[in-house]
Parts: sequence; C-alpha cells; structure tokens
Amino acid sequence: MIILDTNVILRTTNELGTEEVSRSTRDFVVDSQRRGEAAISAATIWEIGEQADKGKLQIDLALFMDRLAEDRVIIIPIDGKIATRAVQLRREWDEKDPADRFIMATAILTNSQLVTTDDQMIDWNGPVRVVDARQR
Repeated sequence: MIILDTNVILRTTNELGTEEVSRSTRDFVVDSQRRGEAAISAATIWEIGEQADKGKLQIDLALFMDRLAEDRVIIIPIDGKIATRAVQLRREWDEKDPADRFIMATAILTNSQLVTTDDQMIDWNGPVRVVDARQR
C-alpha cells in the first residue's frame, strides 16, 4: 500500500497544479488506485478542510470525498496507535505540523510507502520508505 501526502493527493486529483508531481508518479498513483492500494490518512481530510475554511484552498470537501471514493482511495482513520505514534514523532522527527505527524505515523504503522513532495518528509531518516513524488 502507498500513503499519499496531502500535497500529492491534491495534485493527482487535479485540485492543485500538477507540475510538482512527475508523470511517472501520477501513473504510479493511478495504478495503485486501480489495485485498491492507495490510501490517505484521515488527517489529510482535516488538513484540506482547514485550508478550505481559511480560504487558502478552493475546494468543495464533499465533492472531494466523492472523488476519493470514485478513485478507490482508502481513508485510514486515526486510532489510538496512530495518535500515540504521532506524538512520539515530535521528539524523533522534530516536526511541528500535527497533520504531517499523523500522516507519517499512518505510513509507519501500516508499513506503507509515503508518497510526497515535502522536503522534511523526504529528508527524514525514519522507519518508512518515502518516495519523492517529484522524481519517481
């Protein structure tokens, strides 16, 4: 399974410009979706909703959720184990953004690859394979 970071799911669903995600990454994501192996953290939905509510992102969250279902993107809920791992990540990774920590914790605990364009996620030498969506 692959976990798509917020920046990648927004770009592969054409909610943002696609220039930061390589063509091969977009193909990889679509293939993973077809196999039912592409997922996002529930924190991604929260993060997108927060950005929309602040006016930083123009998106209808209900329509976006419908699009995720059509594209067979699995939404992984935040349970106690993921929440606990996200708290631990503050000390290990020094990441302040709670959404990023929840997304990373989800990738770690599901033993999934994380697909992102985020430099901090790409550069972190933690227990997860991170795929740079700009170069794949």
